[in-house]
Amino acid sequence: MNDLVMHDVSVCFHLPHTVVQAVKHVSLTCRAGQITGLIGESGSGKSVLGMSVLGLLGPTAQITGSIGYRARDMLALTEDEYRVLRGSEIAFIPQNPRTAFDPLRKVGEQITEPLMARGMAKAEARERMLTRLAELGFDDPRAVAASYSFELSGGMAQRALCALGTIQRPQWLIADEPTKGLDAILRQQVATIFRKLRCEGVSMLMVTHDLHLAEALCDRIAVLRDGTIVEEGPAAELFARPQTVYMQMLLAARPDVLAAKRNEVAYGNA
Repeated sequence: MNDLVMHDVSVCFHLPHTVVQAVKHVSLTCRAGQITGLIGESGSGKSVLGMSVLGLLGPTAQITGSIGYRARDMLALTEDEYRVLRGSEIAFIPQNPRTAFDPLRKVGEQITEPLMARGMAKAEARERMLTRLAELGFDDPRAVAASYSFELSGGMAQRALCALGTIQRPQWLIADEPTKGLDAILRQQVATIFRKLRCEGVSMLMVTHDLHLAEALCDRIAVLRDGTIVEEGPAAELFARPQTVYMQMLLAARPDVLAAKRNEVAYGNA
């Protein structure tokens, strides 16, 4: 099995006048064939940890420890070796499809680009792209392919980004806040897409603040606070019986829980 194994991973950013430690001595095994969720409040280090897997943090970042995948330490790869790996074996879906897509190029062109860069003929790449869009629920793939990203709704743009991320059929997918900024209906659509990807055999590391999404999709959960894992375990168990005060606070802060409490207060005072 091609697990993703992080051992004692720390990430520091060397800024002009200070050093910021974003991730602190994280050890985590993400099992192949499963969805592992990273949850925590904003600034907890979860996105930084996800991006560190593929060397996407830039020159100011210093990463120590090891990230094992297929008997290799990912942190020891050169940039050329990363380029071979990105997209084909491990793909990354960034937070915002609006900024991930080039607004001056049609969506279909951008989805076919990774295939053509690896030598696939244009016609074959286009057919693969249209098939992938159809597989991810688009009724009219040709119309989507001919659109610019700003012409798509938020949910459509997110689905198109999933098509781009999985067009090369990677074994692993790292998704960074895939439901950020979406309403409840669109979040449900995105969840359906990730269920489909899982059925296709894609293993995932999902970074999210959406606890409902994490509970519905993830097999295991790691809870980050201030760059450190404070709790980890099977998703069902962790949500049913959280062991740390921090996880209990996260669950209590969910919008539906807060709304229920407000209703109790309102009706109690009526």
